[in-house]
Amino acid sequence: MKIKAKIGTAIAIAALMALPAQMAFAAEESLSIEEEYVQEDGIIVARSNTGDSWYRFPFDTNGSTWATDGRSKEDASSAYIQVRTMTMDYCKVYIDGGETVYGPWSNQVSYWSGTNTGNSCSVTSPGQFGIMNRVNENELGYARLTGWACSQPGVLAGYWSPDSWGTYPKIND
Repeated sequence: MKIKAKIGTAIAIAALMALPAQMAFAAEESLSIEEEYVQEDGIIVARSNTGDSWYRFPFDTNGSTWATDGRSKEDASSAYIQVRTMTMDYCKVYIDGGETVYGPWSNQVSYWSGTNTGNSCSVTSPGQFGIMNRVNENELGYARLTGWACSQPGVLAGYWSPDSWGTYPKIND
């Protein structure tokens, strides 16, 4: 009976250690979520740049564009976007890559196969999505999220991250 109790306590403690890290507010209208990862051997390692940043693109006219500030892109994972607010039928988003946090910027959205870039992503509903890109592979150290109102004015808002650790549906066209 004592052995079972000790094993149960050990499992409970291990489960508590694997809880998500706490959120910290970085700035007004900006949320940073620090992620940690527990390896199979129990060692906790910091993940790449997966902290979520708030974005809001108030497209006032059809054809208008908005972009976030540049962020460090640390691995070859897909970028992550969470769409919380969407007031138009659809719009396009891109992951741009740059050599510095200020650019110059170039579209790094990849196609489903190959190494070509210049593709787009169609956002048609709220949700969580991955965007395949080649920022890291093309040795560009920074990424930003850009949106384009290709169908009508409206607002697109939510969170994004240049790197991801989860598996999300890809929205590359």
